[in-house]
Amino acid sequence: MPAVLRAGGRWVAALFGRFGRSAVALRRPGPERDDLVLIVKGVFAAVVAWWLTAWLAPSSFLTFAPFTALLAVQGTVYRSVWESTRYLGALAVGVVLAGGFGLTTGPRPWALALLVAVALIAGRARPLGVQRTQVATVALFAFLSGGGQPGQLMDIVQAIAIGLATGIATDLALAAQAKYGDTREAVLRLSAEVGGLLRDMDEPLRDGVPTPGSTEEWIRRVKRLAEEVPRAYAAVERGEEKVRLNPRRVVTGEPASFPGYRVAVGTLGRVVDLVASMLRGLDYVARRPEAAEVSHSFISGLPALFSATADVLQEFGSAADEAGETVHALLQGAWDCYDELARDEVIGDLDKPGEWPVYGGILTDAARLLEELDNARRHALVPGHDGPAG
Repeated sequence: MPAVLRAGGRWVAALFGRFGRSAVALRRPGPERDDLVLIVKGVFAAVVAWWLTAWLAPSSFLTFAPFTALLAVQGTVYRSVWESTRYLGALAVGVVLAGGFGLTTGPRPWALALLVAVALIAGRARPLGVQRTQVATVALFAFLSGGGQPGQLMDIVQAIAIGLATGIATDLALAAQAKYGDTREAVLRLSAEVGGLLRDMDEPLRDGVPTPGSTEEWIRRVKRLAEEVPRAYAAVERGEEKVRLNPRRVVTGEPASFPGYRVAVGTLGRVVDLVASMLRGLDYVARRPEAAEVSHSFISGLPALFSATADVLQEFGSAADEAGETVHALLQGAWDCYDELARDEVIGDLDKPGEWPVYGGILTDAARLLEELDNARRHALVPGHDGPAG
């Protein structure tokens, strides 16, 4: 009984959670609204497909139309067309197998077993993707419902054709808004969070060698940022998919792909790795017993470099037309801070055992970080730009 009660509690919680997601969907765009729209499209397409089939091609196979319409309805027009094409391939194979067995063997138990086996083997074809299981489904229904006879098969094909057309038409009519706001927001957020981490390191480093507690917290934050990189990539892919074959893109003038955003996320991913490498060096310094004796001229120069780099990252995610020039100017300031940190009179004091490898590694990572950002800017890969940014 306790197990049943717990299961019931989880079901009720999940139900209220769904209501909560629906409320969020009504308030603002996002994944919750996308899910709600998909449900509405599925209901609409299934009902219309059933009604059209009953009106245009009445037969005993009406259920194929709403079933197929549900398969055709997807989150984006591109996915709808792509999955419908795969389903057509599965349909063709299934109908041919059902027709072949119906004309040669008839509805016998051994023939049914052989048909299912052949359909399952044929359904392993990689081009069919997730629709491969539909080969056996279509073959089975066609064979058992109509005996695989040509007239019956044509009724099934008609119902499926109406269902596919209804599903695709529904996706075209209720296409997701063609915009890249969500994609831009994901890149902006990742860029701002990396910059925020560097900026938060400012005050502790101005006081000298950081404490192990500070470096531990920074390392935890950079690990969380590393987990955000795949999510940003996913946002770019969703944005690209929303505009493919989307009729609204013609009206809004949105690009068909987002090369700038894709490369920006790649650049930010490498930046996160370099920041993590620098933090490991600082954590090593913080845990050395003789840390208080190391060169404070070097440590005290890091906040200026990190702050200048944070300024670059704050602008890096921007899609404004002048972003390329802004990033360029800020990068010059960051390079000046780097040159100041790498002056002979600063690094010349790093003569104690073990100092130079650590600080040399930090300098190298800092230079590579700035080069990554500079390379993205010079190759017109600042988000929002398809041509040279200057």
